[in-house]
Amino acid sequence: MTTHLLNQPLQLPSGMVLPNRLAKSAMSEALATYDNHPTPELVELYRRWAASGIGMLITGNVMIDRRALGEPGNVVVEDEADMAVLKQWAEVVTSQGSSLGHEPKQQVRTITTGIKPIDKMGLMEILWYARQLKRIATGGHPQPQESGLWAFLASILKNGWGTYQTKRMRS
Repeated sequence: MTTHLLNQPLQLPSGMVLPNRLAKSAMSEALATYDNHPTPELVELYRRWAASGIGMLITGNVMIDRRALGEPGNVVVEDEADMAVLKQWAEVVTSQGSSLGHEPKQQVRTITTGIKPIDKMGLMEILWYARQLKRIATGGHPQPQESGLWAFLASILKNGWGTYQTKRMRS
């Protein structure tokens, strides 16, 4: 007898192997504290989902900048302040055989110049890259820790979160 396709392992392009082909897509749980820190309730929710045997859980609305929230109750990871809870979040998922994926969110606000709207996040990224190129041109080294996205990725990858995909949202 053959195993149903949904129960077969799936290897992702990153090399990660999921135990099956079932996944929970990103959704906004809105279970962070008032000041955007992850909570035990959020960890418990993911523990329960992982206990179902699902192959991958993709987190929802974990923001990289608290000045640009999608909505109240979003978790924000700008530094390593919540390292212990982030690690616990990853462990409750992976300890049950599931994988934890994430799609970091950047809310994009537009600036109206009178001529045309400018993508504020895009402008910030251009300025960040310009600073890095200037450092390299003058014999210095790039400083990726200045980027909110870099700080976010460094923090989640240290805590056992397996994958990520960037996506920019318009508001």
